[in-house]
Amino acid sequence: LSSFWQEVNYNFIYLDKVDRAAWDRYYRELITRVQETKNDYEYYRELQKFCAFLKDGHTNVYFPQNIEQMNTMFGEYRFFIENIGHKPVIVRTNLSKKDEVPPGSEITEVNGLPVKEYRERYVAPYISSSTDYVLEDWSTTRLLSGLEGESFQVKIRKPDGQVISLSLTHTRTTETE
Repeated sequence: LSSFWQEVNYNFIYLDKVDRAAWDRYYRELITRVQETKNDYEYYRELQKFCAFLKDGHTNVYFPQNIEQMNTMFGEYRFFIENIGHKPVIVRTNLSKKDEVPPGSEITEVNGLPVKEYRERYVAPYISSSTDYVLEDWSTTRLLSGLEGESFQVKIRKPDGQVISLSLTHTRTTETE
């Protein structure tokens, strides 16, 4: 945390566009908060949120390799999501689920919240970007990111208008097609 804060102070080219008092205040708050994180994943999420304060797409904090974040695998389901028309649309899924959740299906709700609200509250604050459209794209493709074992309750509107609810838990998908 301190190394990142200091590197930004020395090397970040747009530091003149950052509220320095707020930046330093946030750093001091994080000193205690990062010590209270339960695991490395939570710690890195705090660093990512701190980095996002800079609003620069070229400055990021990445998870180390040993913290594997799963984006697409939910056991028997596998989804690839893209931002299409400001909506999270499933563009690919595993072959055995193509009829249940066909490409073109839209995720409308995550954990009881409308997608836009969920994205703004739980995904976008951890993404460093200087442009709104990149922030929206990345927070859409990472909408269901998490560690193995993390669960999501989602509502999905299929292209025919039918709405289904799924309980998804991150676990490896063995299906390769």
